[in-house]
Amino acid sequence: NLSGGTYALRASLPKKHVPTVPQSNGSQALPGNSQTALTPVFSLADGETKNLPIGATPKSGYIKVIAFGDENANSGRFSTEPLLSEVKVEIIYESNGTEYVIATANTNKQGEATLSNLSPSTYRVAATLPDPYIVGPVGKKISLFYNGIVPGDSSRGLSEQFNLPAGGSIGMGIGGVLTGKVSGQVWMDTNGNGKMDSGEKGAEGVRIQISNPGKGVDRSMVTGNDGAYIFDKLQEGTYRLNASLPQDAMFTIPGDSLLSGNEQSESTDVSVALGRTTNPKPIGIAPL
Repeated sequence: NLSGGTYALRASLPKKHVPTVPQSNGSQALPGNSQTALTPVFSLADGETKNLPIGATPKSGYIKVIAFGDENANSGRFSTEPLLSEVKVEIIYESNGTEYVIATANTNKQGEATLSNLSPSTYRVAATLPDPYIVGPVGKKISLFYNGIVPGDSSRGLSEQFNLPAGGSIGMGIGGVLTGKVSGQVWMDTNGNGKMDSGEKGAEGVRIQISNPGKGVDRSMVTGNDGAYIFDKLQEGTYRLNASLPQDAMFTIPGDSLLSGNEQSESTDVSVALGRTTNPKPIGIAPL
């Protein structure tokens, strides 16, 4: 007696049971970490009969993580490197292009979190690190003290997919590296002498880009009235800094300016150190 519409099915399983491994021709419930089984949302047409089997198993598994500060960015933890609390850990299950958060926890003062009663299935671990950390380089899969989260240009990262067997366990390290910043300014060299004279103001409309493909970084911004730019949460290393000018401007002559040349776009390398702000020389432009 259900009318046509959109539904999800929820079932209460026997004590100490969790949903079993979802299969295309088997159980239709999503994995979980409790006695409640829930299917994805589905459509039901008027007069339609839909068969939705739900499997239950007493053989749950668990995932243990340890989060640490990877101060030397070598992907592993030395005994002197800090353990990180308040790292948000999520267990992610993917189905038909949709991510489902199956379980979540925060690491304690010892940097540890254990997510228990998990259905046997294929998962990813998502980790969100507190400021000023971002995800560090991936390490060897030999112990909890090597980072298993894929690094990127963010404080949040995902592990590769892995299989949690029935009644089994998985251990994973979460390594965070401190970050640095690049902060600078573009100025309008109104007299075109290559010097940043008093009274000359910031230049707007200049596109500044910073990139390092090996670290997954490719960001850009356009300067405002003050001509300032800043890129934060950067891992230690060398980055390519590029400035692209509006059509009515050119780079000023060599002098105080970081960049000069006859092209509308010029680049140079800048270095980033952990916990520090790199301040390159200002970039001078002049009316074309």
